[in-house]
Amino acid sequence: GVQTCALPIYLKKRTEVIRTIDSVENPVLYDILFKKYVEGKTLYAISDELGYAYQWVRQLHIDAISVIRQLKKFES
Repeated sequence: GVQTCALPIYLKKRTEVIRTIDSVENPVLYDILFKKYVEGKTLYAISDELGYAYQWVRQLHIDAISVIRQLKKFES
């Protein structure tokens, strides 16, 4: 059915996401991205796990996204 056809696309996307996150050198930004986009956790859960204030994790997430945008720009 639809599930089986979509699986290879999903796995390819997931692999691409993980590869992109792997190229982030800052360990804290890496953790936040991995926990959010690979493990599917909320920023609240991540702030709890890392022992940071939610607002701080929110800011770091914004920073992490800009790092990814920069990396993607160099890739293309």
